[in-house]
Amino acid sequence: MKRGKRRRGDVVQTIARAADLLYWFADNSGPVKFSEICRRFRLSKAVTHRLLTTLEYKGLIVREASTRAYSLGGGIAKLATHLLYAGDLVSVSRETMHRLQASLAESITLSIRIDFQRFCIYQLESPLSLRFTLPLGKPQPLYCGATGKLLLAMMDDAEIRRYFEAVPLVPLTPTTPTDRTRLLGEIEEVRGAGYATSVEEADAGGAGVASPIMGVGSRCLGALGVLGPTARMLSRGLGEIGKELTPEARRISSRLGAAEKPTTVET
Repeated sequence: MKRGKRRRGDVVQTIARAADLLYWFADNSGPVKFSEICRRFRLSKAVTHRLLTTLEYKGLIVREASTRAYSLGGGIAKLATHLLYAGDLVSVSRETMHRLQASLAESITLSIRIDFQRFCIYQLESPLSLRFTLPLGKPQPLYCGATGKLLLAMMDDAEIRRYFEAVPLVPLTPTTPTDRTRLLGEIEEVRGAGYATSVEEADAGGAGVASPIMGVGSRCLGALGVLGPTARMLSRGLGEIGKELTPEARRISSRLGAAEKPTTVET
């Protein structure tokens, strides 16, 4: 990204380094190690540690507990939400989300992927007293939940391989998918069906359905999701919800410049 020209004396070096680091994270697909950051920016370990600690404290980056690698954090999604409201994704999706909420009476979510995590950036909560929702701006895993698996399936195969190498599949509930072979099979099913489903994979008692929102060049911009209590969702039928959700997601995609049926991924 091209930066505007500024006189050197006007630039606060520490802030400039932090901004350069965040831009670099955005250009990389997946978490990066401390040593790689030191080499890339030619900084001492002490300076790099202070920089990363500060950004992590403010929620702009996160560190994986198992690999100790760094990636963009939920704070970035919060900053981006304002731009997305003013831009296309949320504004174009809002009318459709209200229509789905009126039809299904469940929570309707809009999520995006940043690196190897997903973030809910907008949602309409179910009007019913018993409901499930997603935390806005909080990082969530890709390997479980309908929205997570949908966004994972929309990645290309090379990026999915990097994902499995970098991210441990930690069980969040007894039914969280933690077997790589099973997940790869589900990814192919999602790509074929055009939507993903889940039952109590990320949260006990909750079920979901999600379909992709695509843009120009078959790029996945986000996921449109339906989230509710397991009993109600299964009573209606996850497949039936998927059949209602997918055409709505395609209408949003069409308004954002996507092809007519943007559910396949180049691998």
